[in-house]
Amino acid sequence: MSAPFISHFTLAENSYTALPFIGTRWTVLQNKALPLAVRTARKANLNAPVFLVTGTLSLTYGVREAIDAFMKIHETIPGSQLHLCGKVPDKKSNQFIAETISSHPYVTLTGGSYGVPYETIQSAIVHADFGMVFYPDNPAINECFPTKIWEYMSHRLPIIIQEDRTWTNYCLEKNAAVIFSAEQGSASELLPMLGSNFYPASIDYSDIYWAAEEHKLTELINTLMSDH
Repeated sequence: MSAPFISHFTLAENSYTALPFIGTRWTVLQNKALPLAVRTARKANLNAPVFLVTGTLSLTYGVREAIDAFMKIHETIPGSQLHLCGKVPDKKSNQFIAETISSHPYVTLTGGSYGVPYETIQSAIVHADFGMVFYPDNPAINECFPTKIWEYMSHRLPIIIQEDRTWTNYCLEKNAAVIFSAEQGSASELLPMLGSNFYPASIDYSDIYWAAEEHKLTELINTLMSDH
């Protein structure tokens, strides 16, 4: 109802361009990473690696799938740990995470109902060996591109991902990730891949940062101001 009164829409995801009421009055501004303390690629500690899930820790956004995948990995690497860092937005997700932690001491949570400062998430990324990005099959979010991927890439953190997701090919092309499915039954085939050469210097990572989006935003503001 309010769409006719809106001069322009800024969208966080390409998938939102399908909204019927925005017409051609839109610009996509993806929530990419700031070029903060970028670390160089390094070899992970494969004896006791720390796997990380950040952001919104909910069943809707794949915390169950990430934990299921990690459990398979832990069977193959008994010294591995899973760090959940972020906000748990609902009671059902909170109960699931609490039950998981109570029965698995190698799974820890930083945050909870009130979330954590962004600096805490950055620190968790710095101290992790692998990030995990697992989402359930959900039409409402299947075309979304998780912000945590930009953040992990900015810190040169290798990522464990699923097949057939919007971000899968992008992550593989950047040599930033390996694919694993909890349905495989065993993580033994994953183990050699975890020692891969992630983030080679030959690949351009400039498109993971906010700079290009900032330029689009500045141009958009200038255009809208000049039109009025």
